[in-house]
Amino acid sequence: MDQNEQKEYIFKDICLSSIFCKDNSCQLDHSRIFVGVCIDYLRDEQQYYNDGGDDFSQSKCKNKNCNLWHFNSEKFNDQVSKKPINGIYPHNLCPKSCKSEDCKYLHREWAQKVCFDYILKVCRKAKCDFNHVRWEADFFKEEAKSCSIIKDTTPEDQCEKEKCNCGKHPVWLKDYCVRYLKGICPNKKCLKNHTDWEKINNRINQTNAVKSCIVIAKERKKLTQDIPSFNEIVLLCQESEFNHYKKWFQEQNIIDVVFIMDLTGSMKPWKEIMQKTIAKIIDSFLNSINGYQVRVAFVGYRDICDGDDKLVYFSFTKKINEIQNFIQKIEVKGGGDEAEDVVSAFEQALKLNFSHHQDSLLCTFLLADAPCHGRDYHNIQSDDLIDKMPKNYFENVLEKYKQIKKNNFLCCVKINNRTDIMFEKMKAIIPLLTITTEKKPEELVDVVGFTLRMSVTESKKLKSQINDKFQYFKADFEKLKLDTIVTEYEDENYWKAYHEMIDSLKRKGQTGLKISIDINELNKEKDNSSTYIFKAFDAINNREVILKIPKKIVDNKGPISNEDIKEAEEIAQVRFYSSCYACQMAYFFNQRLKDYKLLNEMQPLFYAHPILYKLDTPFYGMKTIYGETFIQIKYKFEKYTTNSVYSDKNKYFYSAFSHFSFQASQKNLVIMDLQGCNNILADPSIQTDQNWNSILDKDDTNRKNKGIEDFISIQHKECSQLCKKLQLQQINQNSQINPNSCPQELLKNIYGICYDCDEFVNLEVEPLENEKNKKYKFNCQFCLTESQNILNSECKCCHYIYQTPINKEIKQQTNLGLCQDCKNKCINQANKCLYCKRSCQKILKEITINNSPYYLCENALEYLQAFQCNKCNKPYKRNCIISIEDYDKKSFSCC
Repeated sequence: MDQNEQKEYIFKDICLSSIFCKDNSCQLDHSRIFVGVCIDYLRDEQQYYNDGGDDFSQSKCKNKNCNLWHFNSEKFNDQVSKKPINGIYPHNLCPKSCKSEDCKYLHREWAQKVCFDYILKVCRKAKCDFNHVRWEADFFKEEAKSCSIIKDTTPEDQCEKEKCNCGKHPVWLKDYCVRYLKGICPNKKCLKNHTDWEKINNRINQTNAVKSCIVIAKERKKLTQDIPSFNEIVLLCQESEFNHYKKWFQEQNIIDVVFIMDLTGSMKPWKEIMQKTIAKIIDSFLNSINGYQVRVAFVGYRDICDGDDKLVYFSFTKKINEIQNFIQKIEVKGGGDEAEDVVSAFEQALKLNFSHHQDSLLCTFLLADAPCHGRDYHNIQSDDLIDKMPKNYFENVLEKYKQIKKNNFLCCVKINNRTDIMFEKMKAIIPLLTITTEKKPEELVDVVGFTLRMSVTESKKLKSQINDKFQYFKADFEKLKLDTIVTEYEDENYWKAYHEMIDSLKRKGQTGLKISIDINELNKEKDNSSTYIFKAFDAINNREVILKIPKKIVDNKGPISNEDIKEAEEIAQVRFYSSCYACQMAYFFNQRLKDYKLLNEMQPLFYAHPILYKLDTPFYGMKTIYGETFIQIKYKFEKYTTNSVYSDKNKYFYSAFSHFSFQASQKNLVIMDLQGCNNILADPSIQTDQNWNSILDKDDTNRKNKGIEDFISIQHKECSQLCKKLQLQQINQNSQINPNSCPQELLKNIYGICYDCDEFVNLEVEPLENEKNKKYKFNCQFCLTESQNILNSECKCCHYIYQTPINKEIKQQTNLGLCQDCKNKCINQANKCLYCKRSCQKILKEITINNSPYYLCENALEYLQAFQCNKCNKPYKRNCIISIEDYDKKSFSCC
């Protein structure tokens, strides 16, 4: 700045942080000329003289840690009267050449290792480690020139005035703020780019000028990928299925291997070769086929006359050494007549914890030197039960075994001719069965290895032959978000208001649905259900679901009436709310089990997580359709209770959940009609008190007070052991305790629905008794693993970077791309930016002009800081509102 251009500064209007200020709403002067100078000290001095003081004797500011230059106003004016180099004054530069990111000075390559004490005052060091060079010397100019891309001119040669014909306005500089280049632009950002002179290239323009928030919003909108058009739904589903496949890849490539072996005396050589070579067999197979995991189970059998020693088994494990040790400890013994109890071995095998993934493989090896009992299965004489076995008793068991998986391979290892008839009977039931030629024990390794490799090859062929047919839909969805915060759930008001809580917490969005139209895929011929189920893939929620459509809608051969469609859609909506109630109650029930340390005595219960779809085009005439978690269990769907009086006496312990719901709701509801597979339930029927009007009244299975009375007096006429341990209050006059309890066999095979991703999973670890976490939390292994995999994302609302586990971003894609703050604060907010209409509460600032409140976003505030009056060039001071039209035109006048 020239000496004859001395300026009288008002230091209270100067920002203490200058260009380093992080307050986007700061209205003070941010000129770079003040960098390195303690403005607090200058303010103190100026205030002292303004108050009538004579001689300001303070040498530093009040901050003891301040390391800035403490110039008085005279010294400061002296410094800024010096000629700058590339817009930089000596006091702006770091005296230590530290290059620290937290440093409040500037750093330039051309001013390193220079003693600024020598330049700005006096260096009193006897031996200074820095160079002593005068600011006016050519040294700095030459060094600065060598570090600049443009070498034939400097910022000091340019004119900062607008609309000037002086000839000092090169075309390549038109987008840059010359005032900033000279260090005198008062704005952190302005309508032109703020860039250091050394970085300017006269061919490439860097851009960091502020833009109006309206322009920014339009640019972001172009980059935002909204839900695609119908023609893109197929692609969306395919891409999302690829993400979904990441989770299921390992399970899809699981091979369950079951060895079923005769353990009577004649099989000793085979048992010994098995215990020696099973590890070698599996290792050899894994080395020959990449990408597969093998789990092995073992079932050994003898004969009926062997009583408790008839069967031994070891469930599926990946730890082959464990099963090897198990086989080694087994004794070969027993057997009476020549025939053996082969059928009981397959019945036991049906109870194993098979991988539930539909595309996984099952390879079973039967090692038998004798047939099963029954005249139809052999022509030997030594069979004490030859005419006592039911007709087709083995075939009936094999039919069930065949249904475990579609990729189901059975290899019968032939040891002699006595099993030929039985093997042929088996082959008639299981098409993918192979019978080896007669083998010796030492050939077992080759037989098993070859069969496993063949099974993989054949499964790939089967998969390629499948020609599924699908329809694609665009749909809005609503899904439950469990309340995991409340602890005082035994509250009448909580459950009466839960309907509103569902609406306030439920996740909403748009998705693509890929629906299989094969009605026979999941529906059995002899099914008493009133609905058909269709398998579908939800692209945004990234999971497989089932959709439930009333049979009378699907089976209708003629036109479907509007009344029937309306009724079916109302049922779908009511079913959604009923399932939400049941899911929430099951969560609290599981929490109670954990609190009372009962997870080793009772399975946690889960209801299929509900989701309500509203399709853009009808499916079987319906647009509003109920969906829920796809439960991949091959076991029989069972009814434990009904919505009236029936209760399965062998599964009476399940009714403790109904009792719990009655107590938790303070007698306002009871969840009945408990049905499902194992501990996974579906289709609840909720009986409600007739004095409570709720959406549950619309469920035609709700018998209201009659249903509650039947539960108290008949279905649950006596409390179970579990009711007592849960400390549930007695609900009738009967003080007897039903001894029925959850068998250990069920506790060994626990299933669940992940609270994070809504997927059905098979829990292969002990019940969740983690003392460190007081909350009951059920997660699949994928979510537990991927929770460590952190993704950096830009929030669509505030545009700040936030971190989230990848699995949550993929699987919980409601309000996809929103940080947690914006999910909590910004959804459905009325306050919006006056100009761009953004409603993010994190970036909105309330300002008051003429006693009226206005909301502006951070971008708008930053943009307005660069406004100057068209006539007097004074900056905009927020003393009036600029219209949207003038804001868009960058036009403002205060005169």
